[in-house]
Amino acid sequence: MLNQIADGAAVVEGSKDHLIVFFSSRGAYRKGVFDSTDFSKDMPNLRLYLRDEGQDLFYLNGIPGLTDNTEENAEFLKYFIERYQAERVTFVGMSLGAFGALTLGHMVGVDDIHLVSSVNYLNVNIGKNPENGALWEGVFDNVNTLCEERGFDKKLLDSRTFIDENPGKVKLVRAHVVATEPVDMNHADHIRGYSHVQTHVHPRGRHGTLAALMLRSGQLMHDLTAPLEVLMESEAAA
Repeated sequence: MLNQIADGAAVVEGSKDHLIVFFSSRGAYRKGVFDSTDFSKDMPNLRLYLRDEGQDLFYLNGIPGLTDNTEENAEFLKYFIERYQAERVTFVGMSLGAFGALTLGHMVGVDDIHLVSSVNYLNVNIGKNPENGALWEGVFDNVNTLCEERGFDKKLLDSRTFIDENPGKVKLVRAHVVATEPVDMNHADHIRGYSHVQTHVHPRGRHGTLAALMLRSGQLMHDLTAPLEVLMESEAAA
């Protein structure tokens, strides 16, 4: 049973062998839901569902009703993980939620992170191709304004900051992206060079539909339930 512990967080009790944390995308808060609850309803795992407030702040302003900034996000997640002592910890996020999964996963230290149509930086000038930096007009305006108003370091807008400052804390990142989406490919390229990052390019779909395609094909369920060693070997064999 889904137990909502804050406006932006809910828990489903389950097997503590494997904790899975789902980071919702931009539409979840506006709809009053959490991403992936239907998809994961039959999973036996302990599960934590998170959502950002509906203003495209990419979890930098905290988890509604629970935390107030990135550092507090990390502290809460560390507490939650330590409380349950899970043998494996997996973070998964789609679009906006993928930025939270990627950055906080490296801050906290988890086994594996799964990204679908990931947003990997929050200012178009950070990426190699500013022309293909923003998914939709003005998407980064609010989070950049937030950093200015709250005095946050602008390095928080770049996922590479979190990866570089926390080497060796994550065993595997699997990033899924659509080949025909230039913006998504640009964001995928931003983290492609790290040794623990796998980039899986899909021939069809769009930014907003890749997750649904992966759900229907069983790919996402496979990624979240397969042994970590199998996922790591699959890239080595590719």
